[in-house]
Amino acid sequence: MDKREWNEIIRSFPETQLLQLWEWGEVKEKFGWKASQYVWKVGDDLLGAALILEREIRIPIFGSMKMLYIPKGPLMMDWADENARKIIFEGLREIAVQRNAFLLKIEPEVVLGYGESGDVSEIGGEIEAELKNNDWIYSNEQIQFRNTAVLDISADEDELLAGMKQKTRYNVRLASRKGVSVRLGTGKDFESIFSIYAET
Repeated sequence: MDKREWNEIIRSFPETQLLQLWEWGEVKEKFGWKASQYVWKVGDDLLGAALILEREIRIPIFGSMKMLYIPKGPLMMDWADENARKIIFEGLREIAVQRNAFLLKIEPEVVLGYGESGDVSEIGGEIEAELKNNDWIYSNEQIQFRNTAVLDISADEDELLAGMKQKTRYNVRLASRKGVSVRLGTGKDFESIFSIYAET
């Protein structure tokens, strides 16, 4: 499979992840990882896909061992499809065994809860229980951001600010007074974005 074909597959998912694109594998290969791509299908129906990063590390006494990592993945066409989940999670386990890996870390982008109250998502809770029941262990060591905040920006600015905490409103207004402005970005901004990301 080539770069174009893989990226087309990744873009076909309802939730596309930048860290599952071919190019992310190329970036990580510059830092000692080996990237490989896997696709799960039933007939012509695409169920899921995963960019799997592999790294060999030395552990005293045990020697060299392999660690596998799927950033923001695996991806799945329909997280509600219990059979697809079973196929993909069992497939991942088989890959880890075949590669003699001591660890396979996944980061499926599945909603577990909403808002500060932590209302549990039905599918998220189901998947979490399923993984626990199949001996997957939750890790407190997160690599990517643990939470994603989604803000509906169709409201006007005053409504958006009214929905924020007082300290947040203060900081937004302070930034404006200090000359911070917002504009639509272009491809020319990637270098700046990357340097900010690397710094933080």
